[in-house]
Amino acid sequence: MKKIFIVLLIFLTKCGINSLALEISNPEEYGKILNLSAGIGYCSYMGNLRPVAHIDYEFEMSEYFTIAPFMNIHSNSRLYCWSRKNYQYLFNNNKEIIIPLGVKGSYYFGKLLGIGSDWDFYAGGSVVFAMINSSSFGEKTVYHAASPIYFDMHMGAKYRLNYETSLFLDISSGISAFGLSVNI
Repeated sequence: MKKIFIVLLIFLTKCGINSLALEISNPEEYGKILNLSAGIGYCSYMGNLRPVAHIDYEFEMSEYFTIAPFMNIHSNSRLYCWSRKNYQYLFNNNKEIIIPLGVKGSYYFGKLLGIGSDWDFYAGGSVVFAMINSSSFGEKTVYHAASPIYFDMHMGAKYRLNYETSLFLDISSGISAFGLSVNI
């Protein structure tokens, strides 16, 4: 019994040292990452640039796949002008604050493409619920919002500045953004 215990202890210690060596030689992780961006983002469904703030936190689900709850906030302001038959001009100023909340899944292709540890490419999709606060000043309703629930696709790249921080560019069918990733 004592010999089995010693052999088992040596075997488990050896496995632990091997896994530690793998972890030290490959410090690339895909989970526990906080992604932040603030600045000008492109909204594809509105077709223009606008101020956007974005935050998400990635959880590693498998070796190259992450799930991340996220939140964006951006605003939109439009001025509509039209005339009637008697050439009277009418104006409508429509202002919106849009807060998309959702969950996105991303698959990382860095090791598959063999590009090294500084760069990483990813692609994925998300399910989004958009909360819209709209105010309109004027005489006519000219804009009707689409469904608040939608699906989104994205792809992007990350460049690692060091082990803790990366820069990312996320191109999306919703909101495209550039920002900073922090490995927590």
